[in-house]
Amino acid sequence: RIIRHPLIHSGHIELQVCTVQGVQHITVTRRHGAVWRQARASEWGDGWDIDHAFTSATSSDKTNG
Repeated sequence: RIIRHPLIHSGHIELQVCTVQGVQHITVTRRHGAVWRQARASEWGDGWDIDHAFTSATSSDKTNG
């Protein structure tokens, strides 16, 4: 879950999320494509499955490339 408002910059987005391992800081860059768009649309309190987000983006990048 996102525990702080996402910090949106021109080429990347910084997220602070709460996970099973504890609080993590995540940087999502434009190169992440679909994950970056999802991060831009996210808000404080939204659920954020890190593993699913990056796994689905990686698999879609491979099928499109």
